[in-house]
Amino acid sequence: MFAKKERASDITLCDYWSWNRYHSKDFENFSSVSGCIINTEKGQEIFNLAKDDFIYVNSNYNDLSRHNKNLMESDLMSDERTKVLNCWKNMGYEYLDKEFKKKNKKQIIKYRILMMIPKRIKGLIKTIIKER
Repeated sequence: MFAKKERASDITLCDYWSWNRYHSKDFENFSSVSGCIINTEKGQEIFNLAKDDFIYVNSNYNDLSRHNKNLMESDLMSDERTKVLNCWKNMGYEYLDKEFKKKNKKQIIKYRILMMIPKRIKGLIKTIIKER
């Protein structure tokens, strides 16, 4: 019922994964960007009341949902998710955050470096690699 384009809520908030592919000039690198889907006229009225309090740009549902499968299908509860939730419940958020950063240190550094490389340079590198 919830994981589809048509929704029961007035507004849907979600993560906007890969926002930089569509809005690289609208936000700074490393920004955390959320998606806000207006589902009803009432949702539009609520959004209009609040929109001056944050930075927003218009986007489209296909770009938003392309990298966020939970907008289209429900996620099954994995063993890893259960472990994370239990860790958070028993040890607290600070501990969980520290463990995540320790476990994913290489990926975090790689992502930060990649986010600093301009798009045209990334494209040039991809072209050079394809030619080999």
